[in-house]
Amino acid sequence: FQTPVDVMKQYLIHYNQDAHLYPLLDAFRMNLRGDMVYNLASMEDHLCRTLFIGRQVISCNITHYQFQGELHTTGRLASIKNYIPQSPLPGAVSDAIWTEIDTLHKHHQVYTLIHDIVAFVIQTAKAQVKLDKHTKLEVFGRSHMGIDVETWETGSTPSLAKNIELTHLTGLIMCLEEWNGTDLQTTMQDRYCQSMPAELAQTLEENKSKLQLNVLLPIFKEFIIEQLTQSEWDTQNKLKEYLVYFEMDLEDYDWFVSFFPDVVLLAHAKEVYTLLAK
Repeated sequence: FQTPVDVMKQYLIHYNQDAHLYPLLDAFRMNLRGDMVYNLASMEDHLCRTLFIGRQVISCNITHYQFQGELHTTGRLASIKNYIPQSPLPGAVSDAIWTEIDTLHKHHQVYTLIHDIVAFVIQTAKAQVKLDKHTKLEVFGRSHMGIDVETWETGSTPSLAKNIELTHLTGLIMCLEEWNGTDLQTTMQDRYCQSMPAELAQTLEENKSKLQLNVLLPIFKEFIIEQLTQSEWDTQNKLKEYLVYFEMDLEDYDWFVSFFPDVVLLAHAKEVYTLLAK
């Protein structure tokens, strides 16, 4: 509901040059040795007493709103790691958050709050403000963004408040989207959903236990959401090369270099992810 204009006028300073300033020119004008001068200090004091009487300081919190899902479509979620190193969200924490979000309404509250925080983090980092990746999300939201207690408690959960740091932002967004049933089949272009040869699927199944899936899967899923919703990539190129290009740290992991098959194609992306995630 809009606040009535008459009520707002009681709290806001309303200045009109014709009504407030011009009449003072005559009242505070002096003739000094033939020169016309004005008592500016008295004019300023009169304006302050006239305009400020009965007014109070207003506390103003400015919130940057981000449409739900826009972080992905604009590529901003992927850009978080350019400002704050990201770490996988521990499986136990993810499971606990899933349990605590017991309704779709609660999920919407948490998802909206986290998107606002992500947008604010990116804008803050772009302003060359150094952020500690181990800062608790609650500390950042309450102290840096001015989120009040009620808003935080409504949009948070106990496990989120206790465990989540800025380094977990990407993993947290992925966790929330998985809770809401993000369907890779509908998210990805069909050209990336082709079947692998049976022998290749068998090789991947055998190597699965040697891959650090808690590291690989969040990167893989973010790659799918950020890149494979468009159809411009050559499906006959190697999936492994695309993943490394998307997250260069992968090539530093021996388990990825040694056990993620080189011959898997981008065309097999959905089946590979599904096999590793089950």
